[in-house]
Amino acid sequence: MVALALNQGAIKATCIHHARGRLGTLKFDERFWIPTTMQNSLWPHTHISAARRLNLIAQTGEWHVAPDDDETKRIRDW
Repeated sequence: MVALALNQGAIKATCIHHARGRLGTLKFDERFWIPTTMQNSLWPHTHISAARRLNLIAQTGEWHVAPDDDETKRIRDW
């Protein structure tokens, strides 16, 4: 998805970008996983404003914040 957002076309993903961070349950919450490559994995962190417009990184106030919902509870209980 990062490659597509950067107009690089479809590239086979080799790693995962955690759009809301990796704190607690977020590390395992697939809803916030974005497929990427090692070459593009840091782009959202170095281009925050553009990444937020493209929904590639958490919006202000959402970084390291897991939703209070059933899926987060399921991951926590796992």
